Amino acid sequence: MPKAQKSREGFFMREREHRGRRAARVGARDPNPTGGVPGHRRAASPRGVALIMVVWVMVFVSIVVSAFAFAMRTELSAARNFKEEAEAFALAEAGVAWAAATLANEGATGGGASPALSAFSSGDIPLGRGRYRVSVTAEGGRINLNGAPVEVLRRLLQQTGVSDPRLLDVILDSIQDWRDPDSLARPDGAEEDYYRSLPHPYSPQNGNFEAVEELLLVRGMTREILFGNIGDPARLAALLDAGPEERALRPGEYLGIHDFLAVIGPGQVNLASASRDVLMAAGLSGAQAADIIANRTQGLLRGPLPRGAAGIAFTTTSNLYAIESVGSLPGSSFVYRIAATVAKERVGARPRLRVLAWKQGV
Repeated sequence: MPKAQKSREGFFMREREHRGRRAARVGARDPNPTGGVPGHRRAASPRGVALIMVVWVMVFVSIVVSAFAFAMRTELSAARNFKEEAEAFALAEAGVAWAAATLANEGATGGGASPALSAFSSGDIPLGRGRYRVSVTAEGGRINLNGAPVEVLRRLLQQTGVSDPRLLDVILDSIQDWRDPDSLARPDGAEEDYYRSLPHPYSPQNGNFEAVEELLLVRGMTREILFGNIGDPARLAALLDAGPEERALRPGEYLGIHDFLAVIGPGQVNLASASRDVLMAAGLSGAQAADIIANRTQGLLRGPLPRGAAGIAFTTTSNLYAIESVGSLPGSSFVYRIAATVAKERVGARPRLRVLAWKQGV
């Protein structure tokens, strides 16, 4: 064998021996660097497992504490709202009691109402940490929606801004269909089939209106026509003072008919408390209505009663009153309202108020 070839073979043998000795030394320090299972990674350290568990426990505890804190805030808010609502309701009830006492102590006998008490307001009266405000009006000064002739309602709608003849016919026919007992629709009215075809169907009353707000369910009626849409108080006051024959309503403006209507009462219009719109809708001329208002202001409402539209009778006394009381607390969003209709009666020598209708809510 040539000398050069022997030299190379000796070199490679020494290199293999050197690598073998080095591998033996590494194996002695860590005979299985992969944890004893060839092809697998080293198992996690116990310290890392503990740290992960602590982190998850802290996350869980944080979620529980946050949920508990939110629930407590919600409970506290609900308790505060319940307390404020109860206080506002008590204030509104106090207002009704104040109005009842005022009416009961008024000196008229029987059911008579004096012009001085045909309408009055308390203003803001403080009580405890809140206040209440009460307004009282004689219901006899309104038109009874359940018994009013169609022409009276037509004039009232026209006076308050409804000028479209087609819309007038739809509203008036639908009002008659709503309060009559049959299911036969008038030419421009509506009965069960119409109301059942609406996106949110319901049935007509086919009887007397139970509240003036029920008109919103009648075909053709809108919130603007019922409650009015004139937002400027100064303009609204000017239009009401002008009288129906003088006011100039802009297109789309409505005064609202709600305050001129009632659903409880004998159907007579009380001259001592009726507004000019009610008097003229009931068939009186503008001059007659102005004379009545001027005379009753001076306490001179005497003489024979005028003659109004067919189906309308006049009177100068009324024992029906509408009471609206509002209770509120400073810094609170709760405003509680109570609307009641009462009849003043006399039992023996003592006056008594009988509640005929009662509505309450925030």
